[in-house]
Amino acid sequence: MESFNAELVKLQAQSRGPGTVPIKNRDYTLIINTVIHMLEDKNMLVFLEGIKTVELLANLVGPLNYLKQAKTKIWVGLLASKYGETKTAVIAAVDKAMLAIVKHAYNQVQFCQECINVIVSTHKNPRVKQFVIEHTIIPHIESISSEKDVAGNIFRLIKDKLVNLILKDTSASCRDASVSLLITFKQIIPDNALIEAAISALPKYRISEIQKRVNPDQALENEAPTQDLKRGSETVIAKRSSKAESAMGEAENNA
Repeated sequence: MESFNAELVKLQAQSRGPGTVPIKNRDYTLIINTVIHMLEDKNMLVFLEGIKTVELLANLVGPLNYLKQAKTKIWVGLLASKYGETKTAVIAAVDKAMLAIVKHAYNQVQFCQECINVIVSTHKNPRVKQFVIEHTIIPHIESISSEKDVAGNIFRLIKDKLVNLILKDTSASCRDASVSLLITFKQIIPDNALIEAAISALPKYRISEIQKRVNPDQALENEAPTQDLKRGSETVIAKRSSKAESAMGEAENNA
């Protein structure tokens, strides 16, 4: 597979962009199944090569619609599980492969729905759940910030699971990542009624957190009067204390 990847790299170098390399539409079942077995392998060298193959195929063949969605869906699940690894090289490789898939080889709405509603909502590893959100979904949503209708459609399909993750997931890192994803949607489509309803369903401290992160300048403005009032109170207390000390000094002198 290493030599196969080397050939794919050469093809990618010759391309003028995704989908521009003249590749014939053949039955890629053998290759796809081989990659699946590589991703399932416990040996890091083997599954890393498999991850690289996924990225290259997604970039080269994905835009031509030669990859079967059902098989690609299996890749997504196996790749997501690799976020449980701790090696930086593995995480970086998974990031590239996942984003290549959602960009070129898989319907992006279905991809996000699969990641949040299935993988994140049911996976047992908190690190996998957190990283799928932070390393794949949030970057992708940010990359389509100009496609507000698509972002809104994605949110409509994942909103229930996302709110449930924020409210009930047992992992604090997953809850926080879910809040960050909700904030990302809010920043892209600020007037979306479904997003407002989702935020309203959260505890007050979460709503306050979201408001501060969405509008940090406004949060600072709201805090300013409180700080001024506090400083004013401290000044009054200091003056009173100074007067009291003066009065005590005079009393001692008179005595």
